[in-house]
Amino acid sequence: MITPWMIAVHEASHAVAALANGFTVPIVTIDAAVAEAVTGDESFARVEGGLCSMWGDPDDLGHDVPVFHLAGHAGVEEILGVPTNAFILDFDNRQAHEMAQKVGADVSLCRESARRLVRTHREVILRLAAELLVRKTLKGKDVEEIFYYGQV
Repeated sequence: MITPWMIAVHEASHAVAALANGFTVPIVTIDAAVAEAVTGDESFARVEGGLCSMWGDPDDLGHDVPVFHLAGHAGVEEILGVPTNAFILDFDNRQAHEMAQKVGADVSLCRESARRLVRTHREVILRLAAELLVRKTLKGKDVEEIFYYGQV
């Protein structure tokens, strides 16, 4: 069963991966209605999904984009000890594979990079996930304050 805490850790892991790799995170949410409103995709409500959007220079995304997509699952596995086959992963995995193919990256190496990143930034992921449980949605400035300073 997917819990709000799992979703929060998953989305916080995406956000931390984005910031650690120099990208901007305009919004991260565990509110499926907000995710649907941002994307126009109704599937978020069906899977109780969250969202972490990322912006970066489209000409300089490189191998870090597949790592971003894989970090959510890596966070749930590394921090919570829950195998990612326990919940729906199709979108993130598909995105990671498509981006890896586009940039010529090895998905296995990207997956290991995502795991290493999560282990390195475990505490900030937990702080961000806890804040997501309380507030449901965080804007970029708040995400950055937690990432860089440990608090909002």
